[in-house]
Amino acid sequence: MKVNEVVDRRILLSPLNWGLGHVTRCIGLIQLLQDQGNRFYVACDEHQQAVFENYLDNVTYIRHLGYPFSFEGKGKFTRDLISNRKPLLARFAREQKEIDSYITEHQIEIVLSDHRYGFFSKQVYSLFLTHQIQLPLSKLFAPAQWIHRRLIGNFDAIWCFDDHQSSLAGKLSKNKASIPVEYIGWFSRYEARTSEELTFDALFIVSGPAPYSTQFLSEVFEYCETHDGTFACLVNEFNYRTQIPSNLKLVVASNWKHDDRLMYQSKCIVSRSGYSTLMDLKKTQKSAILIPTPGQSEQLYLATLHQTNPAWKIVKPGEKWDLPNFHTAARD
Repeated sequence: MKVNEVVDRRILLSPLNWGLGHVTRCIGLIQLLQDQGNRFYVACDEHQQAVFENYLDNVTYIRHLGYPFSFEGKGKFTRDLISNRKPLLARFAREQKEIDSYITEHQIEIVLSDHRYGFFSKQVYSLFLTHQIQLPLSKLFAPAQWIHRRLIGNFDAIWCFDDHQSSLAGKLSKNKASIPVEYIGWFSRYEARTSEELTFDALFIVSGPAPYSTQFLSEVFEYCETHDGTFACLVNEFNYRTQIPSNLKLVVASNWKHDDRLMYQSKCIVSRSGYSTLMDLKKTQKSAILIPTPGQSEQLYLATLHQTNPAWKIVKPGEKWDLPNFHTAARD
């Protein structure tokens, strides 16, 4: 099923609760499908709903619990996920019953799942939204790759957030699935603007699951305290009793559409190398410093894949980073 074939349907969508990249990349897709006369029901948690509400109208929200992710923060992502497999699988099973009740109550015709393995139904056509048809795992974790493919096989088809001719995801989006795959292109909530005044030397985007997001924020504070410049930092939450550097504008995302201006007003973006971020950088044509989350194989792979891109500087794990093209002399 192609995107332009979905017309005048009642659609149930749910994004993965892994940072907010899965939420933001769904915004443009929902808007496109709404323009084709489709009615949306979005199953999400309160934080995800707050983001959606900044961009979308005429959506019915259903409060829906996320997956019970738990990370130690030691860069062992795959092992952490494997150790949490029992509560995750239990959540998948409960989710099946919840989805069937949503379908009955709202007369749903199509289900869209942004990388939520358990969010599908045998009652209606179910699509898996992803850029990772295959995971960037070594042979040591071959069982995890097998489980990934088997879980995707529960869906009727895949809509892949990539361009088949000019791939941004590399081998991650290569078709090795047992179900049909439609490459739907790149989606970003941003617009392609060039008229904004450049106010900040850099925008730091702190995202992803804790405790890795907290660790990255500490790096940002340390950098701003020891370097000259005018900086901005966008975070999803800030609950710490610590002094904010005087040259840093810290913004806790609330009015997302308004806060998007920070991207347009910054010379350079410093962030993790998540796939949604790469799509945003493509859309806004911003230069960037990309710092993979330690141990997250997907981000490490994407960073390596794009290390020859002249607009993006890739920072290897443990490597010190600095901002290009403007004065960043250390303070006294």
